[in-house]
Amino acid sequence: MNLDWSPKLNTKIIILVTLLVVLILLVVGFVAINQIYRNEIEHIEQYTLDLAASIATRPGISRNIGMDEGREFIQSQVEDIRKESKANFIVVMDMEGIRYSHPIEARIGDPFVGGDERRVLAEGERYVSSAEGTLGQSRRAFVPIYREENGEEKQVGAVSVGRLETQTQEEIFESLLSLGAILFLGLVIGTSGAIYLGNNIKASLFGLEPDEIAKKLEERNAILNTLNDGIVAVDKDRTITSCNRAARDILALDNIEDGIRLDRVFDTDVGLSAALEEGNTNFNRERIINNTRLLVSTIPIRIEEEIIGAVACFSKKSKEKKLARKLAGTKKFIEALRSQNHEFNNKLHTIHGLIQLEEYEKVQEFITSASSTCSKITRFLLHNVREDEIAGLLLRKHSKAQELNIIFDINKNSSLSESLNTELKNSLLTIIGNLIENAFDSILKDEGQKGKIYLEIFDQQDEIKLRVKDNGVGISRENQDLIFFRGFSSKEDGEGIGLKLVKENVEIHSGSIEVSSIPEEGAEFIVKLPKK
Repeated sequence: MNLDWSPKLNTKIIILVTLLVVLILLVVGFVAINQIYRNEIEHIEQYTLDLAASIATRPGISRNIGMDEGREFIQSQVEDIRKESKANFIVVMDMEGIRYSHPIEARIGDPFVGGDERRVLAEGERYVSSAEGTLGQSRRAFVPIYREENGEEKQVGAVSVGRLETQTQEEIFESLLSLGAILFLGLVIGTSGAIYLGNNIKASLFGLEPDEIAKKLEERNAILNTLNDGIVAVDKDRTITSCNRAARDILALDNIEDGIRLDRVFDTDVGLSAALEEGNTNFNRERIINNTRLLVSTIPIRIEEEIIGAVACFSKKSKEKKLARKLAGTKKFIEALRSQNHEFNNKLHTIHGLIQLEEYEKVQEFITSASSTCSKITRFLLHNVREDEIAGLLLRKHSKAQELNIIFDINKNSSLSESLNTELKNSLLTIIGNLIENAFDSILKDEGQKGKIYLEIFDQQDEIKLRVKDNGVGISRENQDLIFFRGFSSKEDGEGIGLKLVKENVEIHSGSIEVSSIPEEGAEFIVKLPKK
């Protein structure tokens, strides 16, 4: 036998609510029974009094009291009335208490039994009393009978109308049976409601007991506080409901605590609005919060498809991530070299063919031209673009342009220092790469002319200015306001991400981007990024 057993939450709720319903029904039943009993007694008393009063005023009754031959008349009159009424007995008596009528004719002429008739005979009072008579315990009404003699009203007797207590109790019991049925129905409904309420509360708590909820809460707090990433949860009213230690450290905010409004903590949108209003889920979006570049992921919290809140995860770009970006820049150089290697293989095949054809002068001219072109762009980038990752990116794009037979012209006065902060440099990589790829796509759609891309980048005192221009198919006027939205793409299999990333990175640095285009003639993008 398990002595440590304790009822589960839904069982406790069912028992408690059922007991409460039973208690309420008992109180209601007690009050109702008393009221029904009182009402029934009052009804019987009033009925017997009214019936007795109507008999007492009958002229034939008052005239025949005191006369020997009047008993038969009174008995006949009274019994007809009794049989049509609810009375068990109607007794007419003279001033000596001698009966002139009775349900049992043999008792006519005998004295009235009970002793409660004295007040009506002695004082002429109307009243109802309870006493035991020849038929048993009864509740009876007394009314005096008057007769006019010598111009004056004189009491000559009294009439008593009675109901046996046994019959009264039976009628009250019948009324209580209806009340009992109603109370039982209330008990059934109350118990059913208790069961429904208990199970519904248990279901809303995902079947967990209070001690299990407390344990889960402690586990959750422990897990949150051991994470290196910051976690902030808000409800649908944008009130912070949970925040771990890492969030306070990463965001460098001491005023983050449960119960505070989100707009009192962040002066910029961290992505939670989109999660709350539209149910959007975003992962690893770069945002600058308190002058710190962070990766922010936001996820809406749903219960039965209803959004009840959202969670944001904040993480810093660690040294390992910075090293990864350095490696990414190296990778771009490797890709550029690989592309050049492919191009050089093609050139070697050309040279080999010319030698077989004994076109030696053309071989010399071809080698000189190829060497000059490759060395020129490489020397230019190494000298003017001091950021290795960006130089590697431009070299890779230049090689791709050659493969696609597209002229890639970089302004000879372009320059970029190596003093850029990491955040600005990474944004430039994203912006330059996507704008050039967008230019490639635009040119490849126009097969009627030689493709050309023009790029210039200037590292000015307070800002970086970038200009990318192509002679592709261009952008229609109605689409110029849509190209920066996620999902918009002019390609059949496009995802519409590239230009959206450009716009996001520009906005991160509070920069600006301008687009101008003439359909079928090309497009031009001008980007300005503050260096601070």
